[in-house]
Amino acid sequence: MRLVKRKAGALQTRSIGAWNELGALDWPARLRLAWAIACPLPTDMQWRYTPRPTWAWPLYYPYRWLGILGDGLSTLTQLMGRAWGEQEGDCTGIRPAFPPVVADNQLDNSSPQHYNPTTHEKSEAAWPPLDYDSEGDHASLMRIGIDARILGYRRAGIGQYTYRLVEALAEIDQDDEFIIFQSRRDGKEIVQHPNFHRQTLYTPSHHRLEQWVLPLELWRHQLDLLHSPDFIPPFHRRHASVITVHDLGFLHFPHFVTQDSAQHYGLIDQAVRRTDHIIAVSGSTKTDIINLLGVDERKITVIHEATTPDYHPRVTPDEMAAVSEVCERYGLHRPFILFVSTIEPRKNLPTLLRAFRRLRDEYRVGVELVVVGERGWLSEDVFTLTTELQLTEAAKFLGRVPAHDLPLLYNAAMVHVHPSFYEGFGLTPLEAMSSGTPTIVSNVSSLPEVVGDAGLLVAPDDVAEWTVAIWRLLTDSALRETMIEKGLKRAATFSWEKAAQQHLSIYRRFRNGR
Repeated sequence: MRLVKRKAGALQTRSIGAWNELGALDWPARLRLAWAIACPLPTDMQWRYTPRPTWAWPLYYPYRWLGILGDGLSTLTQLMGRAWGEQEGDCTGIRPAFPPVVADNQLDNSSPQHYNPTTHEKSEAAWPPLDYDSEGDHASLMRIGIDARILGYRRAGIGQYTYRLVEALAEIDQDDEFIIFQSRRDGKEIVQHPNFHRQTLYTPSHHRLEQWVLPLELWRHQLDLLHSPDFIPPFHRRHASVITVHDLGFLHFPHFVTQDSAQHYGLIDQAVRRTDHIIAVSGSTKTDIINLLGVDERKITVIHEATTPDYHPRVTPDEMAAVSEVCERYGLHRPFILFVSTIEPRKNLPTLLRAFRRLRDEYRVGVELVVVGERGWLSEDVFTLTTELQLTEAAKFLGRVPAHDLPLLYNAAMVHVHPSFYEGFGLTPLEAMSSGTPTIVSNVSSLPEVVGDAGLLVAPDDVAEWTVAIWRLLTDSALRETMIEKGLKRAATFSWEKAAQQHLSIYRRFRNGR
């Protein structure tokens, strides 16, 4: 493996060793492994695979057994911990790694099944009763891990879903123990509750060695279940696994995916087969998982996302003053159309820009287009087209705005538009409806499922239809009021409290892999 650095047009390389696809390390890379994992590469550097040098082959074999040795030590430590717990009686609240040996006549039909993640088999051996066992909604308390490392890299999208889920779980569950695994780059706790504990993981999200190093970091936490919101769980594990699949856009539109992302997304087939249960954020995503990956529908549960109370209509004088202040701060002095999302090919901004140009030319509507969202990959084409269409003054790109400003911008907008080619859920139309802003969305994937009859549906590539739909909502006050009323009612059916309850039910059901 080589570390490649681009500087001033030159290409500089520095060899630090190599490892093969099985993760066996040559000695230089073995010494630098901790550094490679702990220090994410700067933007001007990247890893590239190079052939293993001939001199390194004799060094390969002594290290290929490290994984087996690690498994042996892990099992030995767990057995020793169980023995100490039985002798000293000081391990209350910690489940042993293996079920106790009991006679056949001591088992009854009410005994919970024991799941062995190593063999993926179930046995009828019951766990011994613990001090915290109860006769309530669930047999015993759980130790649940949630992989929140994505928050150290990106707060939008999956990061936002993870953040809101943890917040909602903290509101409804004061009993089960939650371990929130966060990146070392993310020093802020999501919640501060007695049963929620932050733990730092040094394995970066989406790292090439993630499947080898992450299980070692997780092993000591003795989890009952790990929820992986970023959909790729550790494949080598000793706990039950639940993953969330947000969308399969990378299979529908592979040309919209970067090479690094494609390498990570390539694990999706293994992920859906090795996990115990899959949460899909929409019925559309569930259908994609079944049709594109061949997963049994009984293994998938649909749980919709939701917005937060921050997204609501501003009606009081103080709230209206705050809306006016944020418009003044961003230089928005005219009525505007709002688009909120990362700027990338899948979001279909070129169609919106062409419709906006046509709206100004043919309908003489004096509005502005406001784009809120950070630049994604291949975003240069959007800015080039903006210049070609002579929209540099009428189209304002605000970039990423603070979280407290976004609800105010929704309230200030005349219309919200979302022309995406594909969405796993489509949170921004829901945010618009919650804010009392009429929305227009593409009639594809999950967007009709989220919006229902509370928004206008348009084909994503039909510029003329987008132009007419925007013009109707800008000029027809009766239609606007109808869409606003329907949108508020529709948005009220989505709740993070309900979503958290559904997640908790899944955790309890599949804690032992059932």
